[in-house]
Amino acid sequence: MAKWDAETRKALASKKASGTTPALTKQQQALVQQQLEKERVVRQNVIKIKSQLERGLHLINSLAAINPAEFNAYIYQVLQLMLDGPLDRGSELVGTLGYATYLVRLFSPSSICPLSHTIPLESG
Repeated sequence: MAKWDAETRKALASKKASGTTPALTKQQQALVQQQLEKERVVRQNVIKIKSQLERGLHLINSLAAINPAEFNAYIYQVLQLMLDGPLDRGSELVGTLGYATYLVRLFSPSSICPLSHTIPLESG
């Protein structure tokens, strides 16, 4: 394994040392630019979606923290939206924020949330 690793490092070093990269034709450069533009648009869309998810989760956190009676009327719809969004594929964008909102805020024993009594709490 060490021999292979050393050979690979040597080959990479020699490629870097040569420093010559083949020039792209005008058509290839245009294709590269098109691809870079597509990737830029996708990145912007992902950033926008991430921002919207985070903003929504922070709003839910705030509502759950103050726990107005009006919020309790919509708790089941909010939970379903969270299960379909941030807790499904959205977790790749917002990390643990979705789970923290879902578990800590909405199922907190100190919350007056109508679902908080349905989750058995284990001590210890």
